[in-house]
Amino acid sequence: MSLKPISTTLLQSCVSSIRPLISSISIPPPYSYASSEQLYSLPPPPYTTPESTWGKFIEHHCDVTGHYDRGVISRIDSHTPPSHTPISSTLISSLLSYPLTLSHHLPTVKSVTVLGARKEAMLPPRYWPRSLSRVSFVGPSCPSLPATKFKDTNFEYKTGFLEHPPPQSSSSHAVVMYHPGLGHSRHSNSWTSTLSLLKDHALQTRQPLMFTHYSTLDLNRDLPVIERTFGCEDANDFVVEVGENCWMDLKP
Repeated sequence: MSLKPISTTLLQSCVSSIRPLISSISIPPPYSYASSEQLYSLPPPPYTTPESTWGKFIEHHCDVTGHYDRGVISRIDSHTPPSHTPISSTLISSLLSYPLTLSHHLPTVKSVTVLGARKEAMLPPRYWPRSLSRVSFVGPSCPSLPATKFKDTNFEYKTGFLEHPPPQSSSSHAVVMYHPGLGHSRHSNSWTSTLSLLKDHALQTRQPLMFTHYSTLDLNRDLPVIERTFGCEDANDFVVEVGENCWMDLKP
């Protein structure tokens, strides 16, 4: 497998590929300045925006679209400790990092299977991009929720491991794993059968996959697993790159 050089100095990194796509995007550990009730009271913004940072994103939806109230944002940020990220950015990023990461890095995807689903499965359906026709959450820690439909998007939840390959009929389907810990000693064995299933599936369908990571340490543990699993003699099968996720969660 032919890999492009990977910088070891990146603090927030990602691995992405074409044929099929593999993306690895940094998302820091869970932490919140606000309760779930406060988070979910925020309205979902439009997912088409020219901005690519959380601060500019919030400004755009305050001043251009009017989606956020400037007064509310200012009151929230007035409680920000010195030298800290504005609370509004932290609050909104903790809610929208999952869907905006997906829509930014895989903009043409129409359906997605989220493996190892945890917190992202608890995100209310209204926050996921309207362009998706189906979102399936699968994982041993996935909440047992009934299937539901919001607007034109179907949502499915399965507590357990992936037993069958994702849908093969749609070229616009993707598989996503938000910081799965593929190389962590505590989780690596549980991913073996799933990754083997995904490799065969990806080679057959050319559907994209996306992996995210908390940090450089997490990336450096997971990347060898990705390379080992998806490595093959034909260099055109997988192309791996490294970059930064502009929609990372800003929680410290």
